[in-house]
Parts: sequence; C-alpha cells; structure tokens
Amino acid sequence: MEVTAKDMRKYDVATYSPTTNSIRVCDTRLSGFYEGCSPNPSEPAEITLMGHTFQVLSSAQEMLSKFKPGDQITILLTEDNQVAGAVEARGDAASNNAVGIAEVNGETATVELLCGIKVSGTLSQSNADQLDGQLVRVGSTGKGRLSITRLSSGAAGDLDVEGGTLGVRKLAANVMVFEIGSDGAKAISLSQLSKGTIPSEEISYARVNWAGKVDMIVLGTSVGSVFYYGRAIYEDKEDTGADNSTLTVEAGAKTYGPYTTGYKVKAGGYVGISLTGRGNDVHIAALVRLNEIKDVSNNSWIGENSVIAGGRTYSISNDILCYNRDTRSWVTLSEAHAYANKCNLYTHNGQVRIIEVGR
Repeated sequence: MEVTAKDMRKYDVATYSPTTNSIRVCDTRLSGFYEGCSPNPSEPAEITLMGHTFQVLSSAQEMLSKFKPGDQITILLTEDNQVAGAVEARGDAASNNAVGIAEVNGETATVELLCGIKVSGTLSQSNADQLDGQLVRVGSTGKGRLSITRLSSGAAGDLDVEGGTLGVRKLAANVMVFEIGSDGAKAISLSQLSKGTIPSEEISYARVNWAGKVDMIVLGTSVGSVFYYGRAIYEDKEDTGADNSTLTVEAGAKTYGPYTTGYKVKAGGYVGISLTGRGNDVHIAALVRLNEIKDVSNNSWIGENSVIAGGRTYSISNDILCYNRDTRSWVTLSEAHAYANKCNLYTHNGQVRIIEVGR
C-alpha cells in the first residue's frame, strides 16, 4: 500500500530500493542489553542483543558509537533487520515493539519475532512455562537474559476486511497482518483474508499506532495459538472404563498423535489442535472444531484459488488440505475440483483450512 510522508513518525526507518524505485518504511524497534560488538564500540560493524547478532549499516555507526556494551539501548531496524540507528532505552523516546512467539524450555526461551529473527536467553520469571507458544513482548535487562510478557491488550473488535476497520478504528494504509499457524507466525496480506468480517475472538492482538489507526493485526487465539488442522481419528475409551480417550489428527501425509484427551470429538470431524509440553510429555492444550460451510457449488469459485461462500470471499492456497470422503484419501485441490460439482469448506481464523468432497 502507498504510504505518504505524513504517515511517518520519528524513529521510523526509510530505505530506498533502486530495483523497485520505491521507499520501504519500517518501524521495528528492539530494546535490550547491549551485549557485545565487533570490531569495536567506536565503529561497530555488528552488535549483539538478546543473543542475536545484527549487522550495522555504515551510516549508523556514528550513532552507535555513543553507546558501549553494558548499556540499555533501543535499536532501529530496517525492513531486512539491519541496524539503522540506536537511542537510549528510556522514556517514550522510541518504545520497544518487539513481538513474537515464545518457545520456553525450562529456564530458557527462544522468541521468534514477527520481523523474522530469533532472540534467546535465560528467563528469571516464575510463570515462564505458561508463556510457551504464546504471543509475547520481549526485552532484556542483562547479558544472556530475557524478559517476556504475554500480549493481552490492544484494539478490540471485529475485523471488516472490505471496510478497512477493526471495531471502531480504521486500518493504517501499511497495516501488517500475521497469522499464527503450525509453522509459527507468518506475514499475510489483507487480500488473502475473506472479504467478510472476521470476529474478534479469532484475533489475538491488534496494535494501534500514533495516529489511532490499527497498524498490526495478529490472527490466532490467545491460548494455544499454534494450530494443526486435520481430520479427527477419535477412539472413545469410556466404554472400556478408561479415564481418557485418544485423538489423532490426520493432515494429509502428516499425523499428530495419538494424544490422550478429555475432549469429545466426532470421529471423522475436522478440528484444529494446539500442543504443549516437551519430548514424551506432549498433550493437547486447546482444540477447536472447524466451522462448516456445506454444499458450496463449483459455480461459486472464481478460478481455482478463490471461492465465495457464506457471504465471504476466501482465497485458497494450492496446498490446501483436501479430503475425498468416498475414497477416504487426501487429494490435491485440482483433483477435488474435478471429482465433484460441490464441496464442504471448513474454516478457522477467517481462512479455509480443509476442503471435503464426495458424492
């Protein structure tokens, strides 16, 4: 989307691309303990924060020379995560906006930031295990140490994709959209979402910028935000006197489970599960039953990768999971189109996760 000069603010980083003859603007800021540098603090070619080494632009070396290892600083990043500048980490000069998905293992954590880098360190907080797999804000107060807090605030309301609003707030022209899925957080565009309304319960976090507009949206639920979607293979053990039943989720060539669970699931139904634990102690943290849209005609499709259903327009990827209930096998999207003149769609977080065909 086009962004004008009035949309920029202090500490935003603008980078010119001669290839596309365009200027890219980034507002990613990371605050933490300055752990080290190379070759020296006066002319650092790279610096380390939170266990990650960042390349420093030559134009930023003079600004970085005002600091030395041991200081608390906020670095200003380009779109490709190079350091374009730095300021002292205090007050509201340039607030930290580093957000990512936490992977907690005992007293250590790795956070995959939405900007595409990973930071790591030791945690001192007592509730660290509760933050595993959650969307968090990250900072550091010492060498090799992290502090993470769950994101639980932000703008609230339903997302109107066509209207360009979230609740009562307008979306910024350069709004960033992320989806938390089985491979962590990935950036998507508004055009990939359904053209209807995405309910607030399917939105994990929405950030408001200085102008009062929403400039970041994270799709996913606040508990168990990394979901694996598929067909439920459910074994009910209540009749045998066992305490718990088992669930396996089949997703094409992949399977997840079996997991002992207290959830009651329809065998053959379509679900999403999130997992918690490590090694041999993995269990289901949350389960969602996908929303069903039945009997969607092939005439509702616009080409092979877009379909109108339930008052929304959905964009469909070529690698979408497709199941043929007659042959009891997973098929490709083109095979699903060719097999039947209608299908059932199964959705979650405003996107189609599974397509089922049969006669």
